[in-house]
Amino acid sequence: MGSITPKEKVTGMKITLWRKKAIWLPTWQGWMLLLLACVLVAVLFVTHIFSFLAIKRSVSAQYMLVEAWMPDSVMPQAVKEFKDQHYKQIFLTGGPLDHGHYLGAWRTFPDVSNLSLQKLGILKEALVSLPIEEVKTDRTYQSAMHFKSWLKQQTNEIKAVNIYSVGPHARRTHLLFKKALGNDVKLGIVALENPEVTESNWMKTSNGFRTVMGEFFSWIYARFIFSRPSS
Repeated sequence: MGSITPKEKVTGMKITLWRKKAIWLPTWQGWMLLLLACVLVAVLFVTHIFSFLAIKRSVSAQYMLVEAWMPDSVMPQAVKEFKDQHYKQIFLTGGPLDHGHYLGAWRTFPDVSNLSLQKLGILKEALVSLPIEEVKTDRTYQSAMHFKSWLKQQTNEIKAVNIYSVGPHARRTHLLFKKALGNDVKLGIVALENPEVTESNWMKTSNGFRTVMGEFFSWIYARFIFSRPSS
């Protein structure tokens, strides 16, 4: 019997695209256990996501910062906090109005909130408006950077500030301000309650569901994907 030549070896090769492989699959008991685990995770998510986002973690401070885009229904809570905590000043951050700025002299959320807070009993001297120019993305971060720039121009050193945001937006606000300010200022965060989106009713309306889920995924982006723009 003669030997096989290299040419014969090549012509005798077979190309196979599929192969058999043994895999493990759950039994019906295993599927039930997986389903139960998924249900448990879903329940924990629904019952805890709001409190996770709407955090209240204040620090000892003489100053408060208010995100000026918060609705009028929330403003009285900010006034109460100012009086109860004996703050010296309120810093108002935010950008241009979404609509209505053609109707008056006030074109930014800080300008409008400044006047609103005066109507609610806060002295004009205690209010500092810090509006930013119109930006398409990362408005909270840009507001934080503007606040940081303003702080550097002040003669009196501000070492601690409590930030007041609205409901589930609070955790993301705190995160982005921390990214902007670093350890320069000790930051607390307090989520004020928007009666339209609360821990008890957010699942009952499309607006509540959209707000909470939107803030959750926005926090995911800010926490794991967002990077500081190069200066």
